Amino acid sequence: MLDSSIQLDGPVLIEVQQQGLVAPISSEDICATLFDIVNIRAPEPDGYDPNFFKVGWTIMHFDVYAPVQEFFETGSLKLWLVLRLYGVEKLQSYIRNHIRLAELFEQLIGYDSRFEVVTPRTFSLVCFRLIPPQNDPDNGFKLNQSLLNSVNASGKIFMSHTVLSGKFILRFAVGAPLTEDKHITMAWKVLQDQATSLLKDL
Repeated sequence: MLDSSIQLDGPVLIEVQQQGLVAPISSEDICATLFDIVNIRAPEPDGYDPNFFKVGWTIMHFDVYAPVQEFFETGSLKLWLVLRLYGVEKLQSYIRNHIRLAELFEQLIGYDSRFEVVTPRTFSLVCFRLIPPQNDPDNGFKLNQSLLNSVNASGKIFMSHTVLSGKFILRFAVGAPLTEDKHITMAWKVLQDQATSLLKDL
């Protein structure tokens, strides 16, 4: 039985493992890895077995280094792993579901006249703010800053912000793999409750 934290967040890597994932790949690393492969291993899709590269290493090593280093340094490995783990159809479904959840959050904002969507939604990111009272001296800057701080301090959800045309904007992004409709409605309830509390104190 897996620990519940691992089921939710995935395995946690120790610092050495994390550093290893982002460390640059050297020519020595490539050489050592290749020579560690046993000679009897079946040929790769290119038709060559490990022994072929070992025997001709002094001649062809430069031709091997470049594509392998490029694969790791350009982030191709990250993209390849995602596609390999999910597959194209599952990845499409994953992204579309997050967009749908962001649309749900955007709709909930529209039902509450105290809030406004500031910019058109982009994928799974919704930018919005709490509309300040009339004649507010800073056009709701401190009000929305306080709302963000109180929401994040609740420990129930976490949001970020940006400043656009002098306005303090809240950013709600759907990105966690296990996010469902119920989490969106819960997040919206937290926002509404905190907004009610703030406006009551004005």
